[in-house]
Amino acid sequence: MEAIQHLTPTHHVSGSGCTDTSACNYDAAATSDDGSCESLSCADCCGVPNGDGTTCDGWCVWRLQR
Repeated sequence: MEAIQHLTPTHHVSGSGCTDTSACNYDAAATSDDGSCESLSCADCCGVPNGDGTTCDGWCVWRLQR
């Protein structure tokens, strides 16, 4: 019978990651930027990361509410 290995979850240890606080994938534990920061996946219709659609002309907020 083969022995079953127990896997334990690994926790992120400080190191490289996204250090840009405005990026969608900001990593507070990262101590050096690895170039992985991205701001598109959480951008609102105005293009603002983590925005609410109120920083541009308001058209996209109206469109989202319909």
